[in-house]
Amino acid sequence: MTLDHFNQACDAAHFPRLTPAQWAQLVQTLAGAALVDLEHFCDAADLELFVRSVQPTVQQTLEELGYQFDLSVLLDAALRERKGLFIALHKARTDAAARDYIARQGFKRMDKIPTPAPYYNFHVYSTKAALCISEARTRVQQRATINIEGAHALSGNRYDWQQKMTMQLSPEEMFIMLALFNRKIVSLKFAGHGRQHDKLLEGQVQDSHFFFRMVQRGRSPIAIPVSVADSLNWTSLLYQQIKLNHPHLVMDELNMMQQQLIAMYKP
Repeated sequence: MTLDHFNQACDAAHFPRLTPAQWAQLVQTLAGAALVDLEHFCDAADLELFVRSVQPTVQQTLEELGYQFDLSVLLDAALRERKGLFIALHKARTDAAARDYIARQGFKRMDKIPTPAPYYNFHVYSTKAALCISEARTRVQQRATINIEGAHALSGNRYDWQQKMTMQLSPEEMFIMLALFNRKIVSLKFAGHGRQHDKLLEGQVQDSHFFFRMVQRGRSPIAIPVSVADSLNWTSLLYQQIKLNHPHLVMDELNMMQQQLIAMYKP
């Protein structure tokens, strides 16, 4: 039997024709390969099972239910269960009994691909400079922290990120920056950063905003105001990274740690 002969049988039974791709997929299975040796297809009920098994909606339904689409397994189940299999597939989205029935038909579960966590970074722009805060990990201990990058403004609303200035806060410094955004302190100064210990970050609470200044020896400072609205994203990211380092502590305990650091901190 060829595809033309098969489709003639489909026409006679008023079933959808198979495409060459569907036919090629079908004859690669044991049940489908047996069709090639037939001269005629006389059993309309079996014909319907073959036709329904290669329909895209069947594959889609199985995958939505979390199963791998294997046409050989599907055909074996279809020839064994007859129309009951396709009735169950049709009901499976809303019928728990139908899903239990399908689970017993030998389909393999799809391997779960872990969804990567989103990478958070937030930018603040001014006419003279831009800052970016992003989640990071310390090099040795892999503790959660943040990177702060600064770039000078170029013409045409562009920024010189190729020559950016970068600092990574220590996990303890995150508590201090969070205290600034929560107005528990009015200024901060983180010095001695970088391989040459030549980088410095200053922050201040001003009347209607915050102000940050990044300095590196031999380079022009980068200074930029941060609005209260923009600071909310920074605050949220700081909380996230602090919680990652201390998952066993509740907020009250984290606030106590922050208060202890503030009491000893002198900018």
